[in-house]
Amino acid sequence: MRDSPSIRLFHENWFLREAPSPDLTQAEGRLIEAAMGPDPGRWDGQPDLARMIAILAEYPTVLDRVGAHLLTVIVGMRGCGGAVSLLLDRGVPFNIDPTAYNVLHEAAWAGSADTLEAVFTSGAADATPVSVEKPHTGWPANLSLMYWAAWGGYPQVARLLIAYGAGRHHERPIKGNGERGVTSLHEAVSPGLWGDDDSPRNLGKREVARMLIEDGAAYDACAAAGLNDTGRLEALMASDSDPRFAPGVAPGPPRDTGCDI
Repeated sequence: MRDSPSIRLFHENWFLREAPSPDLTQAEGRLIEAAMGPDPGRWDGQPDLARMIAILAEYPTVLDRVGAHLLTVIVGMRGCGGAVSLLLDRGVPFNIDPTAYNVLHEAAWAGSADTLEAVFTSGAADATPVSVEKPHTGWPANLSLMYWAAWGGYPQVARLLIAYGAGRHHERPIKGNGERGVTSLHEAVSPGLWGDDDSPRNLGKREVARMLIEDGAAYDACAAAGLNDTGRLEALMASDSDPRFAPGVAPGPPRDTGCDI
């Protein structure tokens, strides 16, 4: 089977680095290329669904060896939602460890709302997995999928995650996120990495923050300071509880907010 960008992505996927990588038949290679498109990027694809359907009709067993592997690869690729749905509809298993950093986290990191929606609507998984341990040195641990929507400024992803159960983790304490805080809301109000405050991704972070607040995330002084919400700060200061803390947690400051704890 000839080499191509799609075939390389299939063989070199980080999540499958320890899985055996079979020598591909011509039909398997054609299906992989159709699922990702002629010139895919690491996190972007342009699947040809009609071609996939034709290959599956001509070779009914073509998914037997490569289906689950291919599904794992394309879930993390923006634009591949239709291909993900097609594979799931054909009974391809979706195998993840819900307590580890898995391809759903990668999809949320990449802002791939279409592939996440395909997985969630199929019932293959919901939005509740948590990366208990950090997968890389320097990354935080104990991360829900919502962390990535908050980090990346992805309101569409956040809306989808809320719809499929991520709200149960709004107060889950993030470990190792430094002064950016200990909840997804704290991360959402922390400075973004994409230019000035009015860049689309940074505006997206603030929109995610508002969505989390509307969904019931604990809106403490650190989060309020990050949004420059003086009304909320005044209300917290007038309350009996310590305004710095969300219930049960002691967050660090998402920026220089005066939450020096």
